[in-house]
Amino acid sequence: MRAVRKQRDRVRFSWVPLLALCLALLSAVQSAEAGRDWYVRASDGRGRDGTIEKPARDLGHIISDLQAGDRIFIAGGTYEGRGGSGADEITVPVEIYGGWDPEFKRRDPWGEHTTVFTGDNSSRNWTSENRLKIDVSRFGKLEPTRVVVDGIIFDNAARNRYSADGAKIERKASANENPTPESGGLRISAWRESEIIVRNCIVLNTAPTQGAFSMWGHEGAKFIIENNCAVNNTGNGFALHSMWHPRDRKDLPTFRLERNTALFTEKYDAYGTIGGSALRLEDDTVVTLVRNVLAFNDAYAIDNASQCRQLTLEGNRFGTSLQGDYLEFATAIDAEYIEDEAEHTLGAEDNESVDVQARSPAEWTARYLARTVIDRNAVESGADAPDTPSNRIRSLLGANLQGEDVTVDSDCWLPRLEVEAALDIARSGLGLENRGCANPGAPVDPR
Repeated sequence: MRAVRKQRDRVRFSWVPLLALCLALLSAVQSAEAGRDWYVRASDGRGRDGTIEKPARDLGHIISDLQAGDRIFIAGGTYEGRGGSGADEITVPVEIYGGWDPEFKRRDPWGEHTTVFTGDNSSRNWTSENRLKIDVSRFGKLEPTRVVVDGIIFDNAARNRYSADGAKIERKASANENPTPESGGLRISAWRESEIIVRNCIVLNTAPTQGAFSMWGHEGAKFIIENNCAVNNTGNGFALHSMWHPRDRKDLPTFRLERNTALFTEKYDAYGTIGGSALRLEDDTVVTLVRNVLAFNDAYAIDNASQCRQLTLEGNRFGTSLQGDYLEFATAIDAEYIEDEAEHTLGAEDNESVDVQARSPAEWTARYLARTVIDRNAVESGADAPDTPSNRIRSLLGANLQGEDVTVDSDCWLPRLEVEAALDIARSGLGLENRGCANPGAPVDPR
């Protein structure tokens, strides 16, 4: 009996070091999942250490080294991607914070320390992909993931091909230049039950068929999209998609958009019918829109032709859009009547059509107003300043009204807008009672 007890004691004792080893391994795994911090500075970064003492020069230089849970802090400056390609793709969940001062002590993402992601149309490494694509839809681990993009300005101007005077994008290549990329600024594809946060970002001068901001949700994914600005893009300012289509319509991806601004959203081209809406929705999504400003669109403020059936609208403001405020399948509805006439809303209140006055530069405004799509709406020939969508836009932008059709138009489409002009628009708040985006200032250090 005593021999048996000794044997049991030896077996019991043998579990102690094994348990300690398991706990150590678990701690190591958890530590690895927590990730590390990376630092990027365009002005003098070198190598791939990515430490605060020796930062990397571009996000593209360290992408292959990123692990799940890493955080990237990016100083103000201009970033063209690895080899000037103008496109970065990340396939693990990370957090990215732009707008830092050179010492990484203070943030001012829309002011003194703007972090601008762009590219080089003439680069031999040029690519037409989204300026930043984060795709964790096939991450392959069971645990939920978290992705953050905060304080980045995506400007495609240097990636695009323009006419000689900069008034029009050229979608086809020439002997010496690449075509204008048909992609947006930021695209995120989520993993199951992920949390996706997009905050304090601006996208301008992109020419996609769909979203300047393009969000793709998986089962149970939650998107928080707040205080962003899409200005001067083709396609849609924000496009919300689902990758999860269950028969029981459970665990659909949810999107909450609060205090965002989408202005000057153009169709894909002058005579086509693709795009031109500030926001495009899709079936099998749950969407809440709170205090957003959507104005100056070639089509609609909200395109719900694909019938998102769980939509909540609270306190949004709709500026002039050439075809209407809200499209539900084939029915165009004015903002004031969404509560009464929309069939796919869970709730709608305090949504209004208003006059939005954007502080756009005079030269850019003249080119924007010279586009064929605007002039085609001045159809009441012979009338004195007819009340057309075209003239309402011209009035809000400080241009002369048109009394009759214009038969000769400038050849303009997506004229180049400078970053500082986009920042002026985004920071202004548009005077609409805490609606739409506004200068984020210096948020609390996320570290």
